[in-house]
Amino acid sequence: MRRLILLALVLAPISLRAQPAPDAPVAAHVAHLLESARTGFRELHGPSSGLASSYAMRFGGAGVASEVWVNLGWNVMHITRLPVQGGRAALPAAWAAVADSIKAVMPPGWSEARRPGDRPHVYWSECASGGRQVVLDTSLPFEAPALILIVYRFDAPCERPTT
Repeated sequence: MRRLILLALVLAPISLRAQPAPDAPVAAHVAHLLESARTGFRELHGPSSGLASSYAMRFGGAGVASEVWVNLGWNVMHITRLPVQGGRAALPAAWAAVADSIKAVMPPGWSEARRPGDRPHVYWSECASGGRQVVLDTSLPFEAPALILIVYRFDAPCERPTT
């Protein structure tokens, strides 16, 4: 009997820690989504859900919707649109605050590429090819003001040079 229980525990899927509260800071959600990316966001997206994600999140007091996409290269991405109050003029400051908070939770050794300005953009990569990536962008000029948060899981595993 003990062997059966042990076998069941070994074969059981590795579960993620609990999802942060919907009103938790964006950085807490990013940390959770990075773990979820390891499994392609399977626990957030079912075959009958279309693109919709079941991930619960709020930003600036408003509920936000997320989607899970798979592109032609079989890269899986969790995309969340975070609405920004105050018009387009408020985007750069909101972007900078969220980008700095995300940077604080990025795992050691991840690279960062940041482009501030009128249309700020930043991404963090686990490695040069493959692995996981986090992107924080802003909405296009003809869209409602929002931050676009994307957590990727590339189909290729992370390949780090061995030293």
